[in-house]
Amino acid sequence: MKHHIIMFRIKSKSTKGHVDQLIEKHKDFLKSGYSKGWILCSGTLVDKNQGGIFVTRTPAEKQIKIILKNNEFLESKIVDYKIYKFKPSECNPMVKDWFELTENVSSQFYI
Repeated sequence: MKHHIIMFRIKSKSTKGHVDQLIEKHKDFLKSGYSKGWILCSGTLVDKNQGGIFVTRTPAEKQIKIILKNNEFLESKIVDYKIYKFKPSECNPMVKDWFELTENVSSQFYI
C-alpha cells in the first residue's frame, strides 16, 4: 500500500462563494473514500477558510492522482493541493489494521 497526506489550501478568500458551491461534492467524494477504505481521516485546517487535509492509502502510487481528478473541489482552480507520500513506521493500535491490511481496499475505487 502507498500512503499519502493530501493538503489543500484555498487560494483566495474572494472565492468563498465558489467554495460553498463545491463543498457538498467534496464531502460526497470523502464519504465515497471512507466507504471504499482508502481514506483514514480528513478535516479542515483550524481556520476553515484556509483549507484542509486527508490521509489516504492506495494499492499503487499512480492511483492517488487518478482519484484526485474525480474531486471537483481539488481540481477546480480555487485551491492548491500537495500530495505528501509517507511510509508508516508506528501507529496507534486502533488504526493498525488500516495501515497493514490490503484486502478491504477496493481495487476499483479509482474508476
